[in-house]
Amino acid sequence: MSDNSDELATLGQQVLDALIATYNPHGDPSLALALHPGQALADGVVQDGTTNELRLSSWIADQYDYPLRLKLSDDSPISATFGVITAKDAYVAMIPYAEPLGAPDGAAFTRVSSLIAAARKDLGSTPDTLPFGVEPTDFAEPTSTAWQVFDTTISTTATTTTSEQPPSRIDPELWKLRPLSAQLVEALPARAGALAADRARVQQLSALTRVDAVQRMRALQAESFTVQEVPSEVVQPAAEASVASVLAEPVSRLALSPSVSNFARASVLTEGSVARAVLDNAQIGPVVADSEVLDVGVAARLTHIQIGDLQAQEPVTQTTTAGSELHVHFEHTLLTISRRVAGTRWWHPELVKDDGWFVPGMARGDMVASSTDPAYGYCLPQALLVVRNVSLTGTWTDEASSAMTSAISYLGPFLVAAPTSMQTQVAHGEQVTVLGLGVQVIGEMCTPLPPLPPSDDPAMPPSSPPPTVPADAPDPQVGLLQGAVHLPSSGVWDDATDSALELVRSAAHAAHVDPDPRALQTAVGTKVDGSWGPASAAALDGCVRAVQAALGVAADGSWGPVTDGAYVAVRTRAR
Repeated sequence: MSDNSDELATLGQQVLDALIATYNPHGDPSLALALHPGQALADGVVQDGTTNELRLSSWIADQYDYPLRLKLSDDSPISATFGVITAKDAYVAMIPYAEPLGAPDGAAFTRVSSLIAAARKDLGSTPDTLPFGVEPTDFAEPTSTAWQVFDTTISTTATTTTSEQPPSRIDPELWKLRPLSAQLVEALPARAGALAADRARVQQLSALTRVDAVQRMRALQAESFTVQEVPSEVVQPAAEASVASVLAEPVSRLALSPSVSNFARASVLTEGSVARAVLDNAQIGPVVADSEVLDVGVAARLTHIQIGDLQAQEPVTQTTTAGSELHVHFEHTLLTISRRVAGTRWWHPELVKDDGWFVPGMARGDMVASSTDPAYGYCLPQALLVVRNVSLTGTWTDEASSAMTSAISYLGPFLVAAPTSMQTQVAHGEQVTVLGLGVQVIGEMCTPLPPLPPSDDPAMPPSSPPPTVPADAPDPQVGLLQGAVHLPSSGVWDDATDSALELVRSAAHAAHVDPDPRALQTAVGTKVDGSWGPASAAALDGCVRAVQAALGVAADGSWGPVTDGAYVAVRTRAR
């Protein structure tokens, strides 16, 4: 082997070619495949070889119900925009109130009315409980036939290039060996709290009137948009290299992906173009390695790695020794995301794609914005590209061996543990096998989304901008926090709110109680006597749990990094 870019780029091209041949044999350009660093299946999705449907539904809703704004084509930096409204949230916010456009006696009005009626019927009376699933459903069972095998050996001669070879279609930044430092992992917990706080804000919109909720959604979208500029070389692939898959039921999705989440570099290929974007990673489960052990708590933090974090991790420049071989084996399958309850679709793509309807009080694109640049588009996963039984066997350089003593690394898109004791003596040295961490998602099939709602409310003046929420408008989440510290729930973050919450934070997070604790006792709702004893401590515990509930994090009474991250995010936004 020569260097890291040669060997892993060759591997990347072979993996990509195999995936295209398997999942897009006819070159369907309607879907794009996004490859990214591995995302281990969330804890509890698979139990005793079978799929836990409730845990699976929750995992998909949390991690894969957010679209991405992708920039496709040319050689400029790639942008990806993220919001806080999920596809399901947006769909549920629109469909119950949707109305058809046009004359009531027209054929189009009748057709769209029928679509809306069917969509409302299938939403049911409890839309918040509508589940997600995947097909095939038996993918986790040992006897499942859904899996395909990839197995290859790459040698020095395999990396030799000639001018006749087609240009590379992979992202070289993805196909590197990158160990993750302990310092990076330690810096991540606060992001989990910030994401939970954003989600809690969306959930609390249900307490508002519909008009107020729509205005607040607009404010959330505007506040949370974050653009990550990723300078990168974009390689034009051969026309036949489009990546897509013919799914049984293509579905367009609504929403914007979270502004604080687990982002990683991706390669997105469509017919005649390559794009790169920052993708939302899923939860990484428990890791066990011989060199360093990554426990469950540490693994959970990896949910919130961002593109800058990964790029800051120094890649290994040469992974295997000269003249040696790299043997790669894994199994892969495509899990189509379904939106059904008792066999009935609750998501109606035919209505989503139709432009003949509006929502009273909403402008076109309030839920999913219209792209002003044809090079951009909103996309969301239609299916998950999943791998298992990953093994990479090679004669590693000293640099690579040292890097892989880290508890966790990315080798290409594969999430791997530190090397095990499986070693074999060969002519070029000692071969060591590196194993992937369980079942991983390494990519998604995505489709573009139309602006949603597709049309303006005719009653809204077309030239006027959408109404905005005043800066001092009550915030439901702030109101809940004020109630937690026994203040009037005005919804406005004032000095009294800041002082009370900071006292609680200091006592619970930093274990600091002022010598005169009367103000803190007032905040936690206990007897104000200036003496901090067991009753005051118990009241503090209850107060912290109430604060955590308002922030949308686990209400366990312990003010840890996740709670603090959520609190800081809300305080920064609301002050």
